[in-house]
Amino acid sequence: MSTLVRSALPILGATLLAGVVAYIITSAQPQVYQASSSVFSSANTNTPLSDTVFTPPPLPRGAIREALTSPAVVKAVMGRIQSSSDLPAAEKTLLVSKLGAEVANGNVRSLQLTVVDESNSGGVYTVNGRANTPVAARVLTDAGVKALVAWDVKRAQLRMERALLSIREQLEALNTETPDNNVNAAAYQDTRNRLLQNLALTSARAASAAGTLDIVSAAITPTGAVAPRPVRSALLSALLTLVTAIALTLLLANLRPAVASQSPPY
Repeated sequence: MSTLVRSALPILGATLLAGVVAYIITSAQPQVYQASSSVFSSANTNTPLSDTVFTPPPLPRGAIREALTSPAVVKAVMGRIQSSSDLPAAEKTLLVSKLGAEVANGNVRSLQLTVVDESNSGGVYTVNGRANTPVAARVLTDAGVKALVAWDVKRAQLRMERALLSIREQLEALNTETPDNNVNAAAYQDTRNRLLQNLALTSARAASAAGTLDIVSAAITPTGAVAPRPVRSALLSALLTLVTAIALTLLLANLRPAVASQSPPY
């Protein structure tokens, strides 16, 4: 205890200095604002329109998170930001450049997804967008959610396009055949009618394809920054310095007697 009392002034000085330096450095960093929007995913099965509206199967766990930060979705987000009228041109350019750099490095940090509740049949998710101004954070989040929903709809449309292509290929193959008797002619006509019916139904469903994602709540403009937090950073830095200084002081105090006992007598 006496060792700590003798070293109290240097310890407190180092602690105070660390806290002040951390506060100054953190305060100089640009402010970061975060806006949030929620989306809901469901299987959408057993509905009155299930025969006319195609909905793809629900995405597996983790797929929506990967989709949000995929190059295709981020590129769509960048396009929506560029067409936004809520931001000045210079700020849109900076935000789009930042997103482009993040997706090029494979580490998208401006857009993040938080899982609120998730199961094999769907879930609730929160999309968080971070930017240096409140309006930019809201615009980024809205663009991210809308791009994600559009990607989900496109997923359904692509599945229907593949189904249409398969039916057309079957029709083309059938048209190359020539029935050689009445029985084969009847079977040929039945098959052709069935394929034409499937083609018409699939075309109608492709035109009305729907995704599995719905927007629960749109993003609102944040009122306060989420980072930096100078006071918290200063307190953490001061606390870490205090603990380290006390530990070093006690360690050096315990080493001095051992060093002194090993000194040769004169």
